[in-house]
Amino acid sequence: MKIKILGTRGKIEASAPKHSKHSGILIDDKILIDVGEKSYLKCDPSYIFFTHLHPDHAWFVETNEFFNPPAQVYSTEKNHLIKNYNIIEEPLTIEDYHIVPVPTIHSIKVKSQGYIVEKNGKRVLYTGDMVWIEKQYKSLLENLD
Repeated sequence: MKIKILGTRGKIEASAPKHSKHSGILIDDKILIDVGEKSYLKCDPSYIFFTHLHPDHAWFVETNEFFNPPAQVYSTEKNHLIKNYNIIEEPLTIEDYHIVPVPTIHSIKVKSQGYIVEKNGKRVLYTGDMVWIEKQYKSLLENLD
C-alpha cells in the first residue's frame, strides 16, 4: 500500500510548515481517510472514510457546506451535511481492501473510530484523534504493519 499523509494539524494555529494542513491520508490514490481540507477532494478518491466529524477531519462541519463528493462515503454517524453516505460499524471489503472499523474514544460529542486497512497481507491502522481504545478491541491491533 502506498500511503500519503495529506495533513496532520488539529484545530490549532499552524506553527510548523509540514503540519499546516488538517487531517487526511490517501491510500493508493483510492481511499481517503478524513477530509480536513476541501482541497483533498482534488485527489479524486473512490472511497472516503471519516474517523469522526470534527472540523479538522471533516472541513464542511465548520463551513456548514453540503458534502456530496463523487466517491462512496462512509461515516461514523449521521450528519445532515453529508449526502449519500453509509454508516460503517462492521468490517467491509471494497475492491482489494478489507476495512475494519475500530471504535475509539475521542470526544463525548461525536462518535469516533479508527480503521485497519488490509491489502495483500499488509495491515495498517489510522485512528485520527483518540484518547483510548477499549480492551475488547485491542486484539484487532495485532500484527499491524
